[in-house]
Amino acid sequence: MGGTGGRRPGVGLAVVSTLTTALPTLTANLALEPAPIRVNLIAAGFIDTPLSASLLGDQLDARREELRANAATRSKSSTSTSI
Repeated sequence: MGGTGGRRPGVGLAVVSTLTTALPTLTANLALEPAPIRVNLIAAGFIDTPLSASLLGDQLDARREELRANAATRSKSSTSTSI
């Protein structure tokens, strides 16, 4: 399972950053090498739900804008109704 750990450096995040940055390339290579075995990488993202709204409170709109600004790194933004 991938994630966003490689996007921001931080103390104690060296291993997580390295792994989440390397996983897409590793997955792509594994998809080619042991073919026809299927290989997938799940990269969970933000899901706009009532729970996330209650947790983020006043910061919800800022988080939405941050995600829109980084939309080039994602193929799709999801809401709880689109899943």
